[in-house]
Amino acid sequence: MANSIMERLIEDRIRNGYPGKAIQWGAVGEVGLVADMAEDKIDMEIGGTLQQRISSCLYELDTLLTTPEPVVSSMVVAEKRAGRSGNESILETVMNIMGIRDLKSISLGTTLSEWEWIL
Repeated sequence: MANSIMERLIEDRIRNGYPGKAIQWGAVGEVGLVADMAEDKIDMEIGGTLQQRISSCLYELDTLLTTPEPVVSSMVVAEKRAGRSGNESILETVMNIMGIRDLKSISLGTTLSEWEWIL
């Protein structure tokens, strides 16, 4: 929620003629919580995205800072799993995005806020 509030502040600054830029970074893999969780799994998938290396973040930074939009983002989208035909149900698509391999592995009563802790 804090990030969303900051993005609205940036948009308001731009509307009022002041400078500002908000960058939505995906999971950065070499630092912080993601690095702690990943251990040796370099290609860990998180919410349909892969970890972005710091070198990639720095490479993208110039482009992100020079765009006119007040809010920009940079993330590495995970490839769809092999064998997908494009005819999946909504449930199968959501499972793919969330990294759920088997529906039996989770309780159907699990909320999204609880799911975050399971990952």
